[in-house]
Parts: sequence; C-alpha cells; structure tokens
Amino acid sequence: MTKKISFHTLLLLAAHISSFCAINNNKPKPLPAKNIATIVINDALSILSITNTRIAISYPDGCSIWDYSTNKKIFQLIQHNKCSRNQYITLNKDRTKLALSYINSTKFTESHLSIYNTSTGKKIWKTTLSSSTTDSPAFSPTDDDVILIGDFKDGILCFNYTNNTIRKYPFPFEKTGIFNVPSFNPTKEEYITSRGSIYTLSTNELLFDLDSYFTSSKYSPSGKLIVLCDIHGSCAIFETQSQKINYLIKEPSSCCNKIDAIDFDQTSRILAIIPSLGKSIEYWNAETRTLIAISELPEQYKKIAYSPTSCNRITFSPNGKKIVIATGNQCLILQVPFELIYNMEAVYIPDTKNKCISLLSILNQFTSVSIPPDIKRLLIYSFLKISKVG
Repeated sequence: MTKKISFHTLLLLAAHISSFCAINNNKPKPLPAKNIATIVINDALSILSITNTRIAISYPDGCSIWDYSTNKKIFQLIQHNKCSRNQYITLNKDRTKLALSYINSTKFTESHLSIYNTSTGKKIWKTTLSSSTTDSPAFSPTDDDVILIGDFKDGILCFNYTNNTIRKYPFPFEKTGIFNVPSFNPTKEEYITSRGSIYTLSTNELLFDLDSYFTSSKYSPSGKLIVLCDIHGSCAIFETQSQKINYLIKEPSSCCNKIDAIDFDQTSRILAIIPSLGKSIEYWNAETRTLIAISELPEQYKKIAYSPTSCNRITFSPNGKKIVIATGNQCLILQVPFELIYNMEAVYIPDTKNKCISLLSILNQFTSVSIPPDIKRLLIYSFLKISKVG
C-alpha cells in the first residue's frame, strides 16, 4: 500500500532540509521562455498592458486593444489609410486612458495627438500638431487631465484636454546644442534629457547632470530609478536619491548595437532587458542590481533596426506574472520566470527562497508519478502566499 504525502508534509520536509541547500550566486542559466499565447498582427511596433489579459498594440496601420486570453481584438482605436511608423502610445497611471501620437500618413507636415478610453475604446480628445512633435506623450503626474509631449521647436507642450488650454515650456540649452525629446518622471514634474540632465518642468531648474549621451531612458513607476541606454549597447540604472549610476550591461565603445527593449514591472523592483544581441530577456533586480534570471527568446523574435527602446517592445502585465513582446508580425505572451515572483512580492519569512528550492527539488524527485509543471508552479505560489510577512 502506497502512503500518500500531503502538501503540508512536503512543506515540512522542505523546511527541514532547506538548511542544506546552497544558493547558486553565479550567472543564471538561460532557460527557454514559456509562450502562453500568440497574437498575429502585421508589424507590431509598441505594446502596453492595460489589464492582466488586455494589451494595446500599435502598428503602422493603426492601433487596437486585444484580449490575449481569447486571442480577440476588442477595439480598433484608429485605422490609417497609409502606414505611419512614427507612432507612440502611453497610458495614464490607472490605465484607463491611452494617448496616441503619430505623424499624418498622408500629410507629413502635421502630426496628431489623441486620447482614448481603454474600457470603451471611445475617443476622448484629439488635436493636430506640427510635424516637429513626433515623440511619445506622457500623462502629467500631477493632473490626469494634462498630457505632455515634446516638440523640437516649441519645447514641452502641456495640453489640458478638458478645457483645451496649452502651456509651453522651452527646452534648456544643452552643451551639444542638440536636444532629444525627454523622458518624463511619472511621479512628479521632472524629466531627463539625452545628455543625462534632469530638470524640473515648470522652472527648468537643473537637478543633476550626468554629462554623457544616452539614446534612450525610462523612469521606473516609483520615479526613483532611471534606466539609461547608450549607442554601444550598454545599460545602466541611475538612482535619483543617491545620484549614483550602476552599469548592468557594459559594452565596449567599439560596439554600435543598441539595447533592443527595456521595461520595469509595476513594483519598480524588476527590470527586463533585451540586450543588443536580441536572443534573450535578462531580468534584473533593480534595487540590488543583480541578475535574477535569463529567458531564451523563441526563434520568432526579431530585432528592430529603428529606435528600438523608444517603441515599448516589451511590457509587464500589471501583476508582473507575464511579459508581452512585440516582434515581427506577432506579439508573444510569455510566463515570467519563477525567480521574479519571489523578487517582486513584498517581504517574506527568512529563508523562504531556500525552502522553495528544496520543495521544488522534492517535487522533481517523484518518479512513480509525473507531476505536471503547472501543478508544481501552483504549489510554489501557494507556499509563497503563506510565507508572506504580515
């Protein structure tokens, strides 16, 4: 007669043998990414997660909202008569509104800025801009009715789309005389330029100057961290409070391959990077600057040649358990590695990670019956849930 082993017994065994498990501090071994779903769409440029199952996808022909749990298009926000590659999307803080900027595909001397309701797909507001306004918009961190966008001629434009008013803030003069449209802080009126200079929005007060050149930058949702990428394929994190910069990926100056994609999860603890080779996703703990896991990308993934990191090619789901990638003629929805769940959750009972490793080792040693991977994952998630402090 075979004696059944309960889940609680497994946890107890894991707790007893965990002290014998050592944590491997070497670079994580790359493992194949688990593809949950695929959305086929022509030349996907940018993606943003609206819910844990819905995403906004921008492509040369237009922009739409999809539900990848059913693989169905929910809303067609806009359909262009001709392709428009200079197209950017962004969401407000609670993901209820989407802003879309693009150059007119039939009249290149003008561009457009529109705002949509992500729940209904209805257009809330639209305005016509000059062709010099071509970068990604951002919702104001202090007023959800205000949208910010950079203009090479007029500086930063602040539109209040409820009363149709506009304010203009001229760009400060950079040392090179060249100014790329900035990245905005999502928590306060502050932005960083391509020179690594951080300014206040309304007064143009210089807060810090890295005195370098970066092809792209992105604030974390907390506004405390900035990821910076340069033309050589290097990637660094700048901490706004300590004003320290740490390189996660450092490439020699002879290289000319840009980082392909970057994104923070909602907690600001996890940073996903697709390095210049475009063959894997590196998941970093943004707080400790340590590499957590590496996922090998499917063969369908294709690098992008033009402004890769400015296109939001990867996006975490709000709960951080999935990551979506825009590549070629499809969007891939991938399961994030288990190591991320441990890092992005709150505070755990000491030694929880060792116990999880032990539990997984025990589950893998069952030879009489094969335990499906999804069941193993469910058991680990359950263990993490009961191991939270508070």
